[in-house]
Amino acid sequence: MSTLLNNWPFIVGLILLPIGVGMVVVGGYVRIFRAVLVGAGLLLAAAVILLMSP
Repeated sequence: MSTLLNNWPFIVGLILLPIGVGMVVVGGYVRIFRAVLVGAGLLLAAAVILLMSP
């Protein structure tokens, strides 16, 4: 359990990835540009978190 607590940034990044992808896909399908931007921001944040996690 302590390993999971130590790797919490990695878990947060893994959670943000599908949320960001879903927002980009749904926003693109429904033509809501704001959702695409927020989804792209979430993907960027997830990528940075995953790259910085140990």
